[in-house]
Amino acid sequence: MNIRTLFFTAALSALSISSLGLSGCSGNSAHSTHSNSPYSKTSNIVDRAIQKALAEAKSDQESLTILGQMHTRDPKNQAVAIHYAQALRNDEQINPSRRVLEKFTKGENKSAEALTELSITNIALGDFKTAEMNALDALELSPNDGRAYLSMGTALDAQGRHEDAETAFRSGIKNWKGDPAPILNNLALNLASQGRLKQSLEILRKAKKISPHRMEIERNLRIISTLQETAGPMPPVPKVKPEHSTAEENSSEEKEEEKIVNKDNSDKKKTSKAPLPPKKAGITSSNNLNTKAKIDNTSKIKDDIKDDVEKETTKKDATKKAVIKYRPLNE
Repeated sequence: MNIRTLFFTAALSALSISSLGLSGCSGNSAHSTHSNSPYSKTSNIVDRAIQKALAEAKSDQESLTILGQMHTRDPKNQAVAIHYAQALRNDEQINPSRRVLEKFTKGENKSAEALTELSITNIALGDFKTAEMNALDALELSPNDGRAYLSMGTALDAQGRHEDAETAFRSGIKNWKGDPAPILNNLALNLASQGRLKQSLEILRKAKKISPHRMEIERNLRIISTLQETAGPMPPVPKVKPEHSTAEENSSEEKEEEKIVNKDNSDKKKTSKAPLPPKKAGITSSNNLNTKAKIDNTSKIKDDIKDDVEKETTKKDATKKAVIKYRPLNE
């Protein structure tokens, strides 16, 4: 199991522990209904009845049986359905848990609590994208639902979107009701996944101070402390290539100069023409006469061009002066 898988497993464990608890199941805390719950006014009596029945249960299986019977008698009771779905999920009956919840996540029966529980169930099934959408739907109904943020962050973390998950966890902490250890735990694991081990340990120590009895916090503290201790040093800075000595530089410069000189000599040999035969006295070749004529003609053309340029410049200067002279004063 790699580190990321280990972190996610621990995060999912904390997420399950944060569910609406069953007092008859070891490791779960008693549920207190959120004050902003759509059914909080009517569910307190049901919750007390559930807690009383479960308190008398002698095992997790007996608790599951009791909840199943209650759900069968009153399948439209959302509070019972949510408790029953949690018990099924804790018993690793994930698909039955989802079927119990789905009827309370659509239409007029839709509620933030049921959507959050469905999100947690879909995380357990490995359907992280659907879990993310369930949590988003829950937050649209109840923007201050800390557990919906917790589920959202866990689903995002599982998809590798660690920065987005961190934002969700921190929003959940601001809106949390009751013991914040579960969401602090998952935020710490998120930071560890990002390599921020020091911050992760600080948050875990805070969570342990709030809830010293939670074994998962202690376990994660040990794991991340060990990771921090065994983390290798930073990779060495690459050494700068040493500069050449003065002697080496001079030698290199001499070699370069020698190459340039040799190249120039080679180019001169290629472009130089064979020497002309000596001229006889009193004889002028027609080629020489033609060449002289061409030179004289070229000189004349250059002189003409020079004269034209001077005339054009003089004309432009005169035009410029005229423009300046007749420009209105108000411009």
